[in-house]
Amino acid sequence: MSAVRFRPCPPSINRGTNYIYRVLFANFKFFKTLKGLALIELLIVIIIISIVALILLARYSTIIQEARQQTCQCNKSNINAQVQLYYVKEGQWPSIDLSNIVGNTDYFPDGIPTCPVSYTSYELNPSTYRVTGHVYGDTSHP
Repeated sequence: MSAVRFRPCPPSINRGTNYIYRVLFANFKFFKTLKGLALIELLIVIIIISIVALILLARYSTIIQEARQQTCQCNKSNINAQVQLYYVKEGQWPSIDLSNIVGNTDYFPDGIPTCPVSYTSYELNPSTYRVTGHVYGDTSHP
């Protein structure tokens, strides 16, 4: 393999950046035909990215809402199980606002959860002693 040798330039040739560009990129036609990005192309790309972001955001908010409703159902099931355990241990039902269970860390050491959908406290149905909503008769969500 032979080493590439550069010939010294005559003093009459400008040795500035244009000269370096001509020497280095003279054989690369790609750099000669390269054009800038047009404004309309940039706007189209931004619009497409915005549409995709809106679709993902709408789907994300739907998933979050469904997860909150499922967490609410799970919370109600857990509270119903603890209410029945309270009845077995104490021989009486807890109060409708669940204040008996709140003060006792045997049932909910971290406290009774609140609804992740409406951020309200759960209450018992006075006739069945089951959590049916947040306030007795509330049907704002399942």
